[in-house]
Amino acid sequence: MAKLKYYDITNLKSTNAQYMMLLGKRANGKSYQVKHTVIEDFLNDGIKFIYLRRWQRDIKTAAVEKYFDDVDIPKVTKGEWEGIYCWQGSIYLYKLNDKGKKIKKEIGMYCALNEAERYKSWAFVGFGNIIYEEFITDQAYLPNEPTRLQ
Repeated sequence: MAKLKYYDITNLKSTNAQYMMLLGKRANGKSYQVKHTVIEDFLNDGIKFIYLRRWQRDIKTAAVEKYFDDVDIPKVTKGEWEGIYCWQGSIYLYKLNDKGKKIKKEIGMYCALNEAERYKSWAFVGFGNIIYEEFITDQAYLPNEPTRLQ
């Protein structure tokens, strides 16, 4: 049996390109690699990220948390954090204190491109990465989608 080769973003990141588009077959680790990268960018340099989807219905809190389920947060954070928690548009690393209360640190936000008008005047201080997940679709694109993304 052939050994599976998973996507590696290292060479792409070394280009320091403003935009990076990952294309490849399904289930080869593109999303997994990107999730790891944005979390490591936060841990190493404090760079927050935006998890962007086309439609508001795709960014419900439970769905965003589920998106990060395959990332071993205790391993990636060297035991400092336990998992990912989402609430009201923000993405947090969390750990439980000795009383079972969540201690959290914001690492990103989630939003929908079809709601771009709502975000135009927001200040995104400390943000440097955007994950535009599933940007190629078999269904409908938004009117003027590239302009909205800019």
